[in-house]
Amino acid sequence: TNTDSNFIVTFSVTDGALVVNPAELKLTVNDYSEVYDGEAHGDAATTDVTAGTTIEYKVNGGAWTTTKPTITDVGTKTVEVRAINANYETATGSYTLTVSPLEIAVEIIEASKSVTYTGEEYSVNGYEVSKSEDLYDESKVEYKGDASKLTVKGTNVGNYPMNLLGSEFTNTDSNFIVTFSVTDG
Repeated sequence: TNTDSNFIVTFSVTDGALVVNPAELKLTVNDYSEVYDGEAHGDAATTDVTAGTTIEYKVNGGAWTTTKPTITDVGTKTVEVRAINANYETATGSYTLTVSPLEIAVEIIEASKSVTYTGEEYSVNGYEVSKSEDLYDESKVEYKGDASKLTVKGTNVGNYPMNLLGSEFTNTDSNFIVTFSVTDG
């Protein structure tokens, strides 16, 4: 309002405002790379502000989810991550989860038997598995050689070897790299 009659005053008003800009949200991501141990791993993303922050993950180009990805078996997962908080700038990053095969030794122990001559035919068959790692399931050992070698028969005094070879055995569990050796029965 103008209180001086000597002037004609036109007023214009420019609104003032308070602008609060989002703060920076720090996101820390860490790759995971170890050999197989049978456990799930995946604690790889954290933020400096946890209150009100949602962390979302996308694995190998899939859909966004709040479920934290883990890895147990041999392989690699590429993880994109974003941290969202209404008062902060969205933070993004990526990391990888990698599990490599565990190298172990498996000893194949040929079956054996010692008997006294009676004129009868005797036989022994099969083998036992001794492993250097308890995580390994011995049912994952397969014999790929000549099945007739798994049984030896004899009647007369003598030694009847199986002659199994480590190269005749394979591992069917991709979480392990297995070196086979054979101990004669």
